[in-house]
Amino acid sequence: MRTRGEDSTDERVELKEGEDLEHDLVASATDSISGRVMTASKKPLSPGLRVGAHDRSSYLFSRHVEVDSAGHYRLLVPPGTYGVFVEGDRRGPDAHATAIVLAGKETTLDLVVGPEKGPELVAGRVLDNDGSPSSSAEMSLRAADDQVVGYGRSEPDGSFRLVVVGNQPPVLVEAASGGRRGHAGIADDPENVVVQLAAAASLNGRIVADPLPTSFTVWPGVSVDAADGNRKPVDAAHVSFFGDMTVHAQRFVGARFHLDNLKPGRRSLEVRTEDGRSGKVTVDLRAGEEASIDVALVQNSRVGGRIVSFRRREPVTGVRVTCPQCGGDAQTDERGLFHFDNVVPEETWLEAKTADGYWSVSRTFRVEPEKPLDLADLELRPPRPPPGATGFYPKQEGDDVVVGRVFEGSPAEKAGLQAEDVIVRVDGVPVKSVDDIRNRVVGQPNTPVVLSLRRGGAQLTLTIVRAP
Repeated sequence: MRTRGEDSTDERVELKEGEDLEHDLVASATDSISGRVMTASKKPLSPGLRVGAHDRSSYLFSRHVEVDSAGHYRLLVPPGTYGVFVEGDRRGPDAHATAIVLAGKETTLDLVVGPEKGPELVAGRVLDNDGSPSSSAEMSLRAADDQVVGYGRSEPDGSFRLVVVGNQPPVLVEAASGGRRGHAGIADDPENVVVQLAAAASLNGRIVADPLPTSFTVWPGVSVDAADGNRKPVDAAHVSFFGDMTVHAQRFVGARFHLDNLKPGRRSLEVRTEDGRSGKVTVDLRAGEEASIDVALVQNSRVGGRIVSFRRREPVTGVRVTCPQCGGDAQTDERGLFHFDNVVPEETWLEAKTADGYWSVSRTFRVEPEKPLDLADLELRPPRPPPGATGFYPKQEGDDVVVGRVFEGSPAEKAGLQAEDVIVRVDGVPVKSVDDIRNRVVGQPNTPVVLSLRRGGAQLTLTIVRAP
């Protein structure tokens, strides 16, 4: 059990079926990681940077906070060993370090962002395709290997200021506002870059099918009826561009549709109808130009399978199954079975997860038109431990440190560690608390750690090879 507010504590309790449990949690605000995020030359940071911490001991806990205007951060976390990193708006870790947090202690860790060579800051302004300032444009910095090394948005006056948070120098700044896109190289003056956005593209489309759909639901879900005046809407078609969340409907007449403000380039457009048909075409869109396409519809297919438990392979009830091209989510019945009746014919994937998110399974498969597909048994599996983890959870019982849980498929389970084993020593060093365990069992990937244990009345030694 773990609190999620400003104060923090970490405790395990035993819950028995059919019984109520009252348990007091005492939260401590003193277990924390704090410090300052800065560039090597102490330049101010761009807004929106966040610091994250991931628990390397149990790999079940993470926390994120935004860096303040002075570059300071403070993460309230339970005792443990954490990987700490600076992330951009899109959660890409850019700098990381290890922090060991002890009970009742505050750990100080300053983080330096930016490359060893090259600019630490890129600034300038974004102009729309008509020459006016472009506000709230999404900005990104890219290195020579196309890695994104900075994020941000332009201000109302079109200006932007991006701190480089990756470990490589940027060579290009990109900007996007709807379908209008632009980029500029970072030359001798990286703090005075002008990015000019190009005009967006537009598209006229016609659905080819018998019978024709008479109304459309267009991404992001606006319903527009056909305007021919002779028929009532009986079907619906869903039109979307993959990878472009800015697509929206502009007008439909009968079986025709029009989309504008689209990103130029080669795009894959998909149409779906509520009666179980779909169509997909690829089109080349050019900036400032209008393209035209025909979309032929085919009948979708049925996909099903069964979710079974790890190793025992018994059916699991109530598992949520998500499939992006299957028209929604499904849930397994009492036999572990699930199915989707409206799956677009193409290569796609699904993922099944238990309610607690711990057990999961995913599968990639190809669907053919009008051909049902049985995926048979899909076995749920535990998460893979992070590098250097061992995969067990210790708990304090009086003066003893006891194994509370051994995660399935983990290095600890493979080595033979069992719940209720009493840990006496780690690598020959006596341990007296959970903190002693957490501080010693996590280490370099693929390295051994030796546990001296009491199991029942027996003494034994186990060697666990940490996760790669």
